Amino acid sequence: MSGLNAARHAFVPWIALSMIGGCVSLTLVWPTAGLDSRDALSRLAVLTIAALAAHGLALAWRRWCEWSALWLLVGAGLIGAARTAWDEYTWHRTLESLGAVCGSDRHLVCVDGIVTSKPRCDESLYRDELLRCDSYDDDVLSPFVPQSPSIRFTLAVDSMRDEFGKPHLIDATVRVSVEGLNAGCVSGDRVSLVGWLSPCELPRNPGGFNSLAWGRSRGVAAILAVESHALVTTLRNNDLSLVTLLARWRSCVDATMQRALGTHDGFSAEDRGERLDVCALIAASTTGAAWPGLRSVSKAFAACGVQHLVAISGFNFAILASCALWGIRRCSNSHRVGGVALVALACLFVASIESEVSSIRAALMGGSSALALTFNRTLPFGSVVGGAAIVIVLCDPAAASEPGFQLSFAAIMGLHFVSPVLTNRLQSLVRGFGLRATLTRLALVPVGASVAAWSATAPIVAIHFGSWPLLCVPCTLVLSPCFAAMVVSANAMVVLEPLAPPLARTARVVAALNARCILTVVRACSTMPGALDAYASVRVIDSPGDALIRIDMLDVGNGSCYLVRSGASTVVFDCGSLGAPAVGSRVIVPALRALGVTSVDVVVISHPNLDHYGGLPEIVRDCRVRRVLVTPQFLKWSEHSRAAACALDSARALGASIETTARGDAHPFGDAVWRVIHPVCDGHFADSNDGSLIVRVDQGLFSLLLTGDSAREACADILRSPDQHQLEGITVMELPHHGSFRPESAALATRVSSAVVLQSTGARRLLRDVWGPLLDPAIRLVTARDNACALVWNTDGSLVVGAWDGAHFHWRQLDHPIAPPLPLPISDHEDGTLQVDHICDRTTSALLELYLELARVDWNTDLHDWIWCPEVMSRKLMVCLPDNDHTVAPRACRWWHLCGHVECCEPLGDFVDEPQRPPDFERRGGEGCVTLLHARCWVFRTRKRWSCWRGHRRCQ
Repeated sequence: MSGLNAARHAFVPWIALSMIGGCVSLTLVWPTAGLDSRDALSRLAVLTIAALAAHGLALAWRRWCEWSALWLLVGAGLIGAARTAWDEYTWHRTLESLGAVCGSDRHLVCVDGIVTSKPRCDESLYRDELLRCDSYDDDVLSPFVPQSPSIRFTLAVDSMRDEFGKPHLIDATVRVSVEGLNAGCVSGDRVSLVGWLSPCELPRNPGGFNSLAWGRSRGVAAILAVESHALVTTLRNNDLSLVTLLARWRSCVDATMQRALGTHDGFSAEDRGERLDVCALIAASTTGAAWPGLRSVSKAFAACGVQHLVAISGFNFAILASCALWGIRRCSNSHRVGGVALVALACLFVASIESEVSSIRAALMGGSSALALTFNRTLPFGSVVGGAAIVIVLCDPAAASEPGFQLSFAAIMGLHFVSPVLTNRLQSLVRGFGLRATLTRLALVPVGASVAAWSATAPIVAIHFGSWPLLCVPCTLVLSPCFAAMVVSANAMVVLEPLAPPLARTARVVAALNARCILTVVRACSTMPGALDAYASVRVIDSPGDALIRIDMLDVGNGSCYLVRSGASTVVFDCGSLGAPAVGSRVIVPALRALGVTSVDVVVISHPNLDHYGGLPEIVRDCRVRRVLVTPQFLKWSEHSRAAACALDSARALGASIETTARGDAHPFGDAVWRVIHPVCDGHFADSNDGSLIVRVDQGLFSLLLTGDSAREACADILRSPDQHQLEGITVMELPHHGSFRPESAALATRVSSAVVLQSTGARRLLRDVWGPLLDPAIRLVTARDNACALVWNTDGSLVVGAWDGAHFHWRQLDHPIAPPLPLPISDHEDGTLQVDHICDRTTSALLELYLELARVDWNTDLHDWIWCPEVMSRKLMVCLPDNDHTVAPRACRWWHLCGHVECCEPLGDFVDEPQRPPDFERRGGEGCVTLLHARCWVFRTRKRWSCWRGHRRCQ
C-alpha cells in the first residue's frame, strides 16, 4: 500500500471521530428549538464549505501536511454538525406539518401510508399463557383496570388529508394503535387511516418513560390512535417501493418463524407450541421481533447486565458469518466466492431484521470486509470501523448520541485493542504445554474478550444508566455457547421450514432447548447479589433547600398518589390509577426511585376504589413496605370486591401488615403527626367515597389536609362535626374527589381557605372547571396541567412550590403570605341538609348543571319510558340550590316542570366525571339523561351515571 493510501486509511478513524464529535456537540450545546432557524443552517453550511475549501487548498499546496489534516478534521466535524442541524430542522418541520409538536393537543387526522411492521397485539391478551411461564410483567391488579385490547404497528406516512379531503405530501413515521383484535391490514399494505394523532411527550413524572426520546431515536414522530379497524381502509398499491418489499419480506420471515415454532400470531398452542417466553427469546435473537413475553425476558437479562445478548448485534452476525464461511470453504477455496456469499449474507441479514444501530454496524463492517475479501484485498480495522460509523452518522446523525451507538462501537474497540493484550497476559500465567494447559489457554480467550468488552462498555453504561453490571462477564461466559447454538439452530429452522419441515422441527428442538437453559440461568442470576435493580437507571432528583417536610403529588391520570416525607419517615397516601394498567411498576415505583425513595414506612389507603390502591402490591414489593393503613370500611367493602381483596392479600403475602385507622387516631411519622378526622370507626356509608379518609398532617406551623374521594356525606359530616376546628390553619389542601364540584366540597374548600390547593386528576375534569373563582387567590396545582408537583417547607419557614417539566422541577418560592378567599356562610336546615349560600353569579349556571348530576331520583316506573315526577325532582333540586337572591332559583320561582328519561346502557362507572371507575360492589347501573324545563324557558340538560344510593332503587 502506497504512503498516500496508508495516510488516507489512517485518517478514516479520525474523520469518523470528528464527525461523531460534531453531531454530539451540536445536540448537547445547541438547544433543539434553535435548530429551526434558517440563518443558523446557512451559517453552518458556509463554515462547512470554508473548511472543505481550506482543506482542498492545503492538500493542493502540500499533501497531507499538518494544516491539511487539521482542516480535514475540522471539515468532518462541521459536516457532522451541519448534518445534525439539517436533520433536526427537517424533524421539527415534520412535527409541525403533522401538528404533533410536544405539548400540542391531539386532533383528528386522515393519513395515507405503508404498514412497515407486522401488526401485533399487546401482551394483556396473553396474560394467562404468560402467567403459566412466569413471564407476565404487568401489575397484580392490572386485570381489574378496564382496558380494551389493541393492535400496534408502524406506519410510514406519505400524505395527510386536510379538512377538504385534499392530500398533502408528507414524509413521517407514526406508531398506530388500533382498538380491538383486528388491525384491518397486514405488513406491506398501503392503507388510509382516520384517528386521533397525539405527539410523543416528555415524562410527566420523575423517572417516567420518555416517549419523546423513544420516538426520536426510532424516527417515530407521533402516536395515532384508531378507534376501530373499520377506520382502516386498504388502498391499491400499484408501485412496489423498497419500503413495501422490505415490510413484506420481514412479515414473511416472521410468519415462517411462527410456523416453525408451532405458534400463531405469537400465541402458543398447548399441544404443539413452545412457551411464550421461549418463543419470544428465539424471535428476538433471530429477527429482533418483539413477541409477547419479551418484556419480562428483557428485564431478567437487564438485571444480569447481559441485555446485549437479546438484541441483534455483531455477535449474531459473526456467528452466522463464521458458519457460512466454514461451509463455503468446505465446498470451494475461492476467496471471491466466500466474499460474495458474505456480502449477500450481510444484505439478507439487514433486510430480515428490525433495524438497530448494532445490527447495521455489524452488517456494514462485515459487508465491507467481505467486499475486500472478494477482491482479495485487506482493509485496516480502523477503516472498517470508521467507515461504518461515517455511514451511520450520515444516515442518522441522532444515533451518535444514543447509548446503543456508543456501546456498540465501544465493545468492538475493546475486543480489538484490549482483548489480545488481556488474553496474552492471562495465558502467560498458565504453565506447561500439555493438554490441560492448552485447554486452559483456549478457555481464557473468551474470558479475555468478555472482560475487554465489559471494561470498554461499563463506563458508558454508568454514564447513561448510573449502574455497573457486575454479573455481565460471568453471565456472558456461561451463556455465550448456548446463545451461539440457539442462533444457529433458529436461523436454520427458518431456512428449512419451507424446504424440509422435518429438519426444521429438529432445529426447533435444539433452539428451544438452548433457550430454556438460557432463561433458567438468567432468571436464577437475576435474583443473586450483584444483580441490577429494575430501577437502577433512574436519576435521583434533589430537593431545594433544607426541607422539613416535602409533599410530592405524582401524575397518575385518573387517580391519586401523594408522597409525604418528614424527617426520616416516608409515607405514601393512595397509589392507584384508572388510566394506566400497570401504574405501580411503570409509574409510581420509578417516580419514587427518581425522588430518592428506596423504602416506604407506611402506605395509607383512603378508601376501596381502584384508582387509589391499584399500585399497592408493587409498592409493597419494591419499597419494602411493612405497614398498610386502611379504614374499617375498607375491610368491609373488600368482602364484596375481588380487586380490594386481591390487593390486601398480595400485601400480606409480601410481608406487610394490614392495620385499620379511624377518627381520633394519631400516627407520628417522622417529625409529623397524622390525625384522622374522618370516618368514624363504626360508620356506614352507601357510597365508598363517603367512607374515605380525611387526614390532617401537622409539622410545626405547616399543615396538610388530605381528603381522598370524600363526597357529599363525608364533607358535610366533617363540617358539622365537633372536630371542625381541625380545619383551621391548613397550609395545603387536597381537593376532594379529584376536584369534582359539589356544594359540600365547595363549602369545605372555602372553610379551609388554604394557601395551596392540590388536585390529582385527569384532563377530562378540566374541560368543565368551576373551581377557579372559589379558590382564587390560592395557588392551585393540577396534575393534568402541571404534571407532577412538589411542595417543600424549609427550615427557614419558606414554602417552595415546584412543577415537573419533563426533565426537572421548576421551583418558585412563596415570599409573601397569600390572602385566603372569603369563606362561604354555612347553615343547617331543619331537614339536616347542608346549605351553601352566596355562590357567585358567574358560576351559578355551571354549578346548577353539576348539582343536577347529584340529584338522586326514586324511579318507580319503567326506565325505558318517559317519567313525570315534578314533585320529587323539585324537592331534590331545592335541596341542592341555595335559597337566596343570588341564584337562578329564588323562592318565587322554585317550581320547575321536569321530565326524566333513562337510557339503558352498560357503563363502567357511576360518576359522570369518572366514566371508567368500577362501581361499588362491582355492579353496574343504567345511564340517566335528565332534561329540565324552567318556567322561564331555561333549559338544562345533563347526563348521569346512576349508582347505588341508600333508600333508592338501583337502575338495572
